[in-house]
Amino acid sequence: RDQEYLIAALTSAEKLYLTAFSFISPLTAMELSMD
Repeated sequence: RDQEYLIAALTSAEKLYLTAFSFISPLTAMELSMD
């Protein structure tokens, strides 16, 4: 039962990371192209 909770937490954390990465990546590309 604890393992199921851990897997669920890791899955949601991974989704959150991927969402943040896909959001930050374009911003970083825009900043780099400004220079």
